[in-house]
Amino acid sequence: MNPIGFIFEHYDGVGQWRDQQNGKDIDAVGEVVQTDDIDGEYDGALELASALAASTQVQECVSSQWFRFAYNRTVTQEDSCSVEQLNDAFRSSNFNVRSLLVALTQTNAFLYRRAVELDAGGAQ
Repeated sequence: MNPIGFIFEHYDGVGQWRDQQNGKDIDAVGEVVQTDDIDGEYDGALELASALAASTQVQECVSSQWFRFAYNRTVTQEDSCSVEQLNDAFRSSNFNVRSLLVALTQTNAFLYRRAVELDAGGAQ
């Protein structure tokens, strides 16, 4: 019912590590499904974290989420070049978030504003 949730079973309700619950050993094997590149079983949060860090899908998601946050809008088709530029900069910096933040200021989406369209009455 909760395949990925089992990965976190070693942590109790307040985040403390535990090896047993009610006298039984914890089984922290869980499964990740429906991803582009990391589907499979993982034994514990550290193993999952390593897989997530190496995932191209996750790395590109980080870039696009920073884009959305920084520009306070969703990513559109017109933004594809800017997002790809961010992905390239993030990848070439060995996934350094500071470099990603600098790269956000170098995209066309940051450097140029879209013209505001006015209706016939002069309203936006």
